Amino acid sequence: MHQYVVIIYSYIGGYLYSRIVFLSIIKMNLNTKPYLFILVFCFFYSFNYAQKVNLNKTITLSITDSTLTYLLTYLSENEDINFSFNPAKIPLDSLVSIHVNEQKIADVLKDVFQKLNIEYTIVEEQVIIKQKEKPKPPKEEKPKEFTISGYVRELKSSENLIGATVYVEGTTTGTITNAYGFYSLTLPAGNYNIIFSFIGLQNELRTIELKKNETINIDLFPNLSILTEIVVSASEKENIIELNQMSELKVKPKILNSINGFMGEPDLIKAFQLMPGIKLMGDGSTSFFVRGGHLDQNLILIDEAPIYNAAHLFGFFSVFVNDAVKDINIYKGDMPAEYGGRLSSLIDVKTKDGNMNKLHASGSYGLVSATVSVEGPIRKQKSSFFISARRSHLSWLLGKNKDNLKIYFYDINAKFNRKINQNNRLYFSVYFGKDYLSQINTSITSSGISWGNSTATLRWNHIFSEKLFANFTLNASKYNYYLYLSVKNNQYWNSFIGNGGVKADFTYYFNPANTLKFGLKSTSHNFNPGNLEINGNVMEGIPVTPRNQAEEKVLYVSNQQIISDKLSLRYGLRYTNWQNTGPATVYFYDENYQPVQVTNYETKKTYNTYRTLEPRLNVNFKLNEKTAFKASYVNTSQNIHLISNSISPFTSLEVWFPSNPNIKPERANQIAMGMFRKNRDKNNFFSAELFYKKMKNQIDYIDHAQMLLNPLIEGELRFGTTRCYGIELSYKKTTEQLTAWINYTYSRSLRKTDGINFNKQYPSLADRPNDFSVHINYKTKKRWQYSVNWMYISGGVFSSPTAFYNYNNYSVPVYLYKNNDRLPAYHRLDVSATIQLSKESRKYKHHLTFSIFNLYGRKNPVSINFNKTIDAYGNFKIPANLYQVSELVPTQLTILRFMPSITYNFSF
Repeated sequence: MHQYVVIIYSYIGGYLYSRIVFLSIIKMNLNTKPYLFILVFCFFYSFNYAQKVNLNKTITLSITDSTLTYLLTYLSENEDINFSFNPAKIPLDSLVSIHVNEQKIADVLKDVFQKLNIEYTIVEEQVIIKQKEKPKPPKEEKPKEFTISGYVRELKSSENLIGATVYVEGTTTGTITNAYGFYSLTLPAGNYNIIFSFIGLQNELRTIELKKNETINIDLFPNLSILTEIVVSASEKENIIELNQMSELKVKPKILNSINGFMGEPDLIKAFQLMPGIKLMGDGSTSFFVRGGHLDQNLILIDEAPIYNAAHLFGFFSVFVNDAVKDINIYKGDMPAEYGGRLSSLIDVKTKDGNMNKLHASGSYGLVSATVSVEGPIRKQKSSFFISARRSHLSWLLGKNKDNLKIYFYDINAKFNRKINQNNRLYFSVYFGKDYLSQINTSITSSGISWGNSTATLRWNHIFSEKLFANFTLNASKYNYYLYLSVKNNQYWNSFIGNGGVKADFTYYFNPANTLKFGLKSTSHNFNPGNLEINGNVMEGIPVTPRNQAEEKVLYVSNQQIISDKLSLRYGLRYTNWQNTGPATVYFYDENYQPVQVTNYETKKTYNTYRTLEPRLNVNFKLNEKTAFKASYVNTSQNIHLISNSISPFTSLEVWFPSNPNIKPERANQIAMGMFRKNRDKNNFFSAELFYKKMKNQIDYIDHAQMLLNPLIEGELRFGTTRCYGIELSYKKTTEQLTAWINYTYSRSLRKTDGINFNKQYPSLADRPNDFSVHINYKTKKRWQYSVNWMYISGGVFSSPTAFYNYNNYSVPVYLYKNNDRLPAYHRLDVSATIQLSKESRKYKHHLTFSIFNLYGRKNPVSINFNKTIDAYGNFKIPANLYQVSELVPTQLTILRFMPSITYNFSF
């Protein structure tokens, strides 16, 4: 019934029929599409014939609890009003009550429709009824944001503080100062209590009304109640910020005063042996392994310039002078994108800027060397200088040989800085270090060795805005090694590596949740693998090893992002373009490493290119205020390679080669995850990290490889892969008087190289599975401070004979397998005691340190040989001294047993 309607089209019928359709729909309350179509059709057809809608007419009406349908029908039939609507969206069954007398229809509809949340409009003589649109909520205006920025400094010296914490009191919103003491914090307009803090200094509270960008420089006062010398972690509040960085160690320089090395000398590199994941090669060496990586896979920077050999006196001391060091960061794997060029680690050393307020001097005198440092203002609060010098005095050790034997080393650090204005500052720093040893046997024969590093860095800090900080750097570095055949005739073998470059680093502080870093670098490298020279000219008739040049271009970008109070990320990408350039002579080899072609390239000609992409990712999940879980992935590449097959800890003979057509870049992928827990009430900290690292294009050597004066040295090399994995456990406890560390590392480093060890896997030189260390430092309430260090490390690997055979009455060892044996385990105990000779209030302060290296005299061998025999009297002889066949016996070399020392330190 009423499914179809026949429409009679006529001048009068059209108008009347539109009324019939309307009334039918209302009575049936239908909402199907056919009826909607008819309604729309009738509306568009009949509007031409409709009478003008007049809602200003008055009506008298009285209805109670009638439906809306009834009202609309009444008005349509009695007042000739055409209504149009969608029945599905209009509440036709709603009850209405109306009692009016001579009231306008418009007012009646307005009153009824308002209660039912509907409205009407008049279009083409039709009253269109529809639901009221929900009012849009007013747009919330985002509060204006402003930025506070500036520098955080130490009050007495005006030294900029690296890693100082800036945060809003009672919140987790904050930031830390960068490598130049600069911070930037963007917040909504309002009132804030901002806290500035740094370990060992008093907190500073500033109340600010933030309604515009503000520049606030802060000077923090010393806090004498805190034992600053023995803290090796970031400030307490930094735990609130929860930085993403893992596999990182922050070392405050004064910690070195309680960790004495050989002959009582505080030594940065030697202190690393107490850190988890870092293993020294042995006594008499500053070489170290990080997470199974090789010796040359560690990048050491001093004021952003690389140091290629950190050893003095064959490795008994390092090149770093404690008095000159301001800050040390050690990255064991999770390197930020702005760093690269090595596979395993980065040691980033910043030197002191110089006191801008007053002249200050300090120094020390020990059994081996003397050091003096002077710093002060050139113009107060505008410019300053810092100069430090160290020189050895070893003649008393030489005894009767001091006339024929000459030996010394020295270091010079110098730095100048100038504040141009609030937005610009210049730094210029240099370092020079050298070792020299010569022996004159007769008036004719004389020999010796010498090596040294030199660096220079010019940096310009510029603040473009409150959010954008930039540092522009120009640096140069060179390492030289000389092996003198004749000191008097100036005949020597010389090898060097040098570089010079420029770079620009930018930091943009979007907001407290996002910090963007990006930059670029261009570096020129120069390599001399080693040649014989007389007075600077290559000797004739001797094979010449070609020099090499390379250009390196780097781009990087990274972002530190705080997703929530619990989750934060740091992600980045580093791109490296490495190009070998002429002049160069390049030998090419076949699959059997035999030379098949030699090509000469002209100056500046690019003949080889390597491009690498290195993604970086770090995830930090904060479980609660005490516990965090972190994970990281880092991809690294290395284009500079140390070519040396020596396993001796004493050698400083180093040959560096670039990546080229014969040597591919070393690559590494490392993943790590860990748990970090800190109990603030008890001042203790525990961490556990797992890591896995796989490296490819790792360099090894054929048996009896010839490293010196060999133009075909690349044919002596073989390339393989290395797998490293392990776990690092660390516990630290710190109170006002006591600091204790306990660290344990279990790790393996296994290598496989085609053509070596019958193509089977073998332990690498860095494979020393167990590493355990304890450090305890106790400071009395009076003048004494005591320190105890004990360490245990699995013995290093070496190749031992698997058999012997007799040849012409000589016993000859047979070596079949590589690194098939280990030295005995290494362990020792060091103790020291320091007494303050002056009161803290005195301007001239001085103290004495008494130390004993290897207290119980452990014989820690550094090597084992199988080239000696024993005669009838028990004396060791080399086989050439005997006339009968004798069995070869192993002999070991041990150094540095019980070694007491005393050092005097002063400052004023």
